[in-house]
Order: sequence, then C-alpha cells, then structure tokens
Amino acid sequence: SVIITNLSVHEKIETFVNTGICDNESYFAGGDWQSETGTYYDSLTTVYGCDSIVITNLSVYETYESVNNADICEGESYFAGGDRQTKPGTYYDNHTSIHGCDSTIITNLSVNNRYVISRDTTICEGNMVYVGGSWRKDPGTYYDSLTTVYSCDSIIITTLNIEVCTNIEVIQEDIGVIYPIPTSGMVYIQYPDFKYVEVFTISGIKLMKTQDNRIDLSGYNEGIYLFRIYNNEDKFFIRKVQLILNQ
Repeated sequence: SVIITNLSVHEKIETFVNTGICDNESYFAGGDWQSETGTYYDSLTTVYGCDSIVITNLSVYETYESVNNADICEGESYFAGGDRQTKPGTYYDNHTSIHGCDSTIITNLSVNNRYVISRDTTICEGNMVYVGGSWRKDPGTYYDSLTTVYSCDSIIITTLNIEVCTNIEVIQEDIGVIYPIPTSGMVYIQYPDFKYVEVFTISGIKLMKTQDNRIDLSGYNEGIYLFRIYNNEDKFFIRKVQLILNQ
C-alpha cells in the first residue's frame, strides 16, 4: 500500500508593533501593563500550533508643565485660562503636544495699580511753579503723567491756587532758630510766638502747613527745602534746609 503525505510547513510569525503613550498612561505588553520606554515580547500560538512572537517597541512621552509669571497694568488685559484676564490670579491652559500628550501652562498674573494723585498747591502772586509740564503762574488744574517701577502710567492732578502775599511782613532780623541743618529727617523750630510753618520744595511747591514745631522730612527726597515760619502777627522768616538721608 502507498501512504501519500502532504506536508505543510507553517512559519513562525514575528510581529513588530511600534507605539507610544504619555507618561501618565500605560500599555499592555510583555504580559503586563507597561509605563516605561522599552522593548517587550509576547509569545502567542497560531491556529496551526506554531509559536508567534509580538515585539512591541514602546515609547513613553512626557507631559509638560510650565510656569509663566506675567504683569499687566490696571486697565489692561492678558490672555490666559482661555480668555482675556483683567484680575490677578493663577490661570491654567491645557495644550496637546505633537505626540498627543497634554501640556499645561500655569500663568501667575499680577495686576499693578495706576495711581491718580490729587494735590493743592498755593504760591504767592508773581511766583511760578513747575506743573503740567511747564512753569505756571496762573491758577488752574494741571496734569502730569509719570511711570511707576512696573511701567504703569500714573497721573498727578495739581490744583494751583494764587495767594496775594503783599500784606504779610517778612522779618529781617534773625530771631528764630531751626536745627539741625543739614538734617537726615527731623527738623526742630525755636521761635518766639511760633504760630505755624509752611514747607516748600525749592521750586515753590507747598508740601505742608502745620502748627507742630517738629517737622519730619524723612519721607521726602534729598534736596533743599524752604521753611516759612510765622509768628502770631503773621510775620515770617524763611530758612533753607538741606535734607541728606542716611547721614
């Protein structure tokens, strides 16, 4: 008798899988859930009983988190948190990378103030003072724009008043004492019948009027200041005082 055998030889199959995940995900390969980059092997059996190998090349991609510190001025806006923001706070924006992984931008937004400072300044008729970008001798309201350390505009509004000073007598004789000169802050006045003192900048801007004979200049800039000191008869004498801080 004759036995005729038809023999089929089936291949062992190797399958390569290249895939990637984000660093907060996992992928089943090598018989377990994997979360690290590497090459993983899985052995399977085909329908013919032959071993088949699946070789997985797994890449793990990072998710990113970046912090952005931003400053704006009052009245401005900044795009963060999916919208234009005008208030200070922490805002979050989620983006998708080229590998499909989420990335987060955290914006810490600060809003810096714009200041509007109003002040009254009085000068004697015929004198001048520098306000509104020029020397002025007429009464009125004048505006000066300044820039803060955060580059935000601030406005000084000066109301200038003109005073007729011809009815006030200046004392010529040296009967008052003011010390120390120069000073690092405190100034003391000794003057018979002392009534009040007015303090001016060297450009004529009145800073204060007080009945206290102790004057604190430590909150002002270094420079020359004029003290106009009055007695009970509204007669006055004038002294220059130099302010030198940290002396």
